[in-house]
Amino acid sequence: MPQRPLSPLRRRLLARMGRNRIAFVGAGVLVLIILFCFIGPLLYHTDQTHVEFGAANLSPGTKGHSLGTDQSGYDVLGRLMAGGQTSLIVCVSSAALAATVGSLVGAIAGFAGGVIDSIIMRFTDALLSLPQLFVVIVVATMIVPSRLSLIILIGALSWFSTARLVRGEALRIRNLEYVDAARVAGARSSSTIFRHVLPNAVGVIVVSTTFQVADAILLLASLDFLGLGIPPPAASWGGMLTSGLDYIADGYWWLIAPVGVLIVITVTAVNFIGEGLRDALEVRLRER
Repeated sequence: MPQRPLSPLRRRLLARMGRNRIAFVGAGVLVLIILFCFIGPLLYHTDQTHVEFGAANLSPGTKGHSLGTDQSGYDVLGRLMAGGQTSLIVCVSSAALAATVGSLVGAIAGFAGGVIDSIIMRFTDALLSLPQLFVVIVVATMIVPSRLSLIILIGALSWFSTARLVRGEALRIRNLEYVDAARVAGARSSSTIFRHVLPNAVGVIVVSTTFQVADAILLLASLDFLGLGIPPPAASWGGMLTSGLDYIADGYWWLIAPVGVLIVITVTAVNFIGEGLRDALEVRLRER
């Protein structure tokens, strides 16, 4: 079956993304980090379950430990890979959950309009005014930390901005001719939202989700830093920072520096991708 050729608008959109070197570099760095976290453990085998105090706090370059070991004897390089898996899975999943909820809420509010729109958006505005980190910390103290619970917690408290963005797109889309034609043809509101509103708001959703991933990485690191993240022996980047702080005064810099650099690089790469997508989307909107 022959492939459907790209429209001139989509070709220009892809070309715009390709010319954005910052977004291109961000995407490449993010791919390398994903490979490091998920493929790396298959090539560099370490024990991240059993404590070995006899090999604690070995310096980088020690035989068998490229980046040394931590206070429990865990290999730091292997710990970075395992912690990255946890952090990326939780953050990407929570961002996807937030995007799903926010997109549905925003599309329903914008397409319905009137009283329904006012009620939904005033409720969203009230939630958006709350300090996210404070609310997350309060709720996190009431639950048993696990991957699933943190995904639900972060996702459930991160959808508000996506809802506002999608609602703005829905307000624009609902007045277009093909949406009016769908109404005249007797299409149900739910069908119109899923077939016309959400597909045409996908650019805004993707950009918002990208920034949500970066925010979730920092939020999860904050929870781990406060001791409210996934407990040991499970690894996470924020948990590594917390554990390493107790030993930084003793000169064990390798317990802090590598994981701190990885967090900064990951967040920056994701933000670069989001900036590139946003720039490309603005060109697409101007073309429309």
